[in-house]
Amino acid sequence: MELQKPHLTPPFTKGHISVARMTNYWYIACQSQELTDKPLVRTVIGIPLVLFRGGDGKAAALLDRCPHRNIALSLGQVVNGNLECPYHGWQFDNSGTCQVVPGLCSVPDQSGTRAVAYPVVEQDGFVWVFGNADIEPETLPYQFPNINDSSYTTWREEFAYECTLHAALENITDVSHTPFVHTGLLRGDPKRKQITVAIRNQSNGIEIEYLDEPRPSGLAAQIIAPNVTEVNHFDRFLLPSMAQVEYRFGNNYNLLVTQAMTPVSDFQIRNFLVVTFRLGLPGWVMQPLVKFLLSSIIRQDGVVLKAQAENIRRFGGEQFMSTDVDLVSSQIWFMLQQAERGELRQPKEISEKRVQILI
Repeated sequence: MELQKPHLTPPFTKGHISVARMTNYWYIACQSQELTDKPLVRTVIGIPLVLFRGGDGKAAALLDRCPHRNIALSLGQVVNGNLECPYHGWQFDNSGTCQVVPGLCSVPDQSGTRAVAYPVVEQDGFVWVFGNADIEPETLPYQFPNINDSSYTTWREEFAYECTLHAALENITDVSHTPFVHTGLLRGDPKRKQITVAIRNQSNGIEIEYLDEPRPSGLAAQIIAPNVTEVNHFDRFLLPSMAQVEYRFGNNYNLLVTQAMTPVSDFQIRNFLVVTFRLGLPGWVMQPLVKFLLSSIIRQDGVVLKAQAENIRRFGGEQFMSTDVDLVSSQIWFMLQQAERGELRQPKEISEKRVQILI
């Protein structure tokens, strides 16, 4: 008789999962070219949305639920610039106002027939949605630097991360993992150098500057800037969900990598990548190389972040231990929590902290 194998489970970790839902901010829902004359389904910070273009061609975002009988409006079609529900044919314009109720002899009662509409701005080739339908935004979406500068080449791509937003933000602004996750691509030289890191708290995020950093030893730097020794490296977190890596090689070469992340759920992220670069050689020469290198790096990060998320859920929560090398993880989480509660305080002045690390 074969013995039944015991069911083994890991010990339960009495931790939490670092998830913040910040509604009063702009998020990218899709690229402009994706939004045509058909409804497009998107989920932004857990909110099911349907996007469409109205009669004037402007983008609109409605809650993906008809107020009449709760069917998904995304199953319908655009008719004369209105989004038509597939069940009873109610039609809604960009603002969510019900314009048509088939079979009704009178004008629809707007107080009870309006669909929930979210503020939308189309900018820089993206459709941005504000995460709160109940207030008028006081700000505009982030404007990507350099994309209108003819001396720069711009490359855009969309990736997916299966992790929390906090984990992704920490990963992008963390250099300590690069010799291990990106061996050979970014770093890998066993001989490390001690450098100074300046951490600056700003009104909308955090900037990290790596002072006196040698040119990274990996393949990326050898291809992108083979004859450059002077490097200025910055990592940035920008509220609510954006991370940047910037390399300045001398006075003329620049590489700016922006990952604008839109949480779909607690463990799913749409990552809209915008890369601008000016690297000496023509953009058409450098773009395939930049694309290959950065795509490889992001996919490597994606594998690690997914594995981390799976293990956090396996143990029932997080349990972190940090050192000075974990430069801004706790600060990012603190700002995310403040932003979620609407309690973000504007600093009177930019504060700076300096630490020593080996890189």
